[in-house]
Amino acid sequence: MSRSRRGKLFSAHFPVGRRLIPFVCGLAVLFGTTASARQPTYDVHYENRTVISALDDLKARTGHLFLHQDGVISDTERVTVRLTGATLPQILDKILVEKGYRYRIDGRDVVIIRAAAPAAQPAPQPQQPRTVTGSVTDEQNQPLAGVAVQVKGDTKGVVTDGAGNFTLDLIPGQVLLFSYLGMMPQEIRITDQLFVHVTLLEEATEIEQAVVIGYGSARKLGSMAGSVATIGGDKIKDVPVANFSDALQGKIAGLSVLNSSGEPSSTASIRLRGVNSILAGVDPLYILDGSPVSQVVFHSLNPGDIETIVTLKDASATAIYGSRAANGVIAITTKKDRNNEEATVSLRA
Repeated sequence: MSRSRRGKLFSAHFPVGRRLIPFVCGLAVLFGTTASARQPTYDVHYENRTVISALDDLKARTGHLFLHQDGVISDTERVTVRLTGATLPQILDKILVEKGYRYRIDGRDVVIIRAAAPAAQPAPQPQQPRTVTGSVTDEQNQPLAGVAVQVKGDTKGVVTDGAGNFTLDLIPGQVLLFSYLGMMPQEIRITDQLFVHVTLLEEATEIEQAVVIGYGSARKLGSMAGSVATIGGDKIKDVPVANFSDALQGKIAGLSVLNSSGEPSSTASIRLRGVNSILAGVDPLYILDGSPVSQVVFHSLNPGDIETIVTLKDASATAIYGSRAANGVIAITTKKDRNNEEATVSLRA
């Protein structure tokens, strides 16, 4: 009985022991692997230290050998690193990678190389000019000849031909400026088009009275550089005088109005620039709406009908009207009707 009982006890515990053996072996392998995978950590504090000096300190503390070619690491290159409980790769990332280096750990050796510089981007090729043609017309689609077509900001430009066409070599992005007398200027930016059609609009400008001077072109009356004086009709129409010419007294520099008597029918003598001759005439030339008139007609004008009075006193008057204007010119413009203007009626009793 004892034998069989001992045999049963042996046979009953044997399977349990067989299952414990693999479990114990697995724990041993797990702890062994964890211990071997764990890397040592270091505390580093490098304040403005050269890279070479930092690597020498790591060599002494870790036992690793740092290999690199001469000249790869500059002697003057410095780093500032503060790490606590960091592994060797973490320390090298701060010292080397952030400075543009690459490294490889091979056992106890650390190979250091300079990271390749990024490939230089190819310089953009300058855009080549291309031929651009175009036409210029007015609002009625009629071609405009002689339109100035100029590249804005450049001296390059052409003029349209008789059919309103032009041709220019342009670079995309340039701006064309179109200008023509009596038309509003217009700008067109060139992109990828090879043909440009431009319609110029009329420029509505009010033309004011002008005077032609003998030494230049026509200019706005009263704004020329010569000796010109202008009086509006509103300054003389309400002046209480017996004679129209008396209303000019003191209104124009250099003009004198002389009365021989106080009679209402008497005519005043007008002098511009004083008396220029003893034997010849000293009266100025009177111009009414572009035509010469006599002194009698001038004195008989109604002040309410006068729009403007302009006096020409310099040498240009002689260049325009000849010797008759030797004593100056008094040009009178009367009032005219205007389109869509309401009528004004005044009564004096």
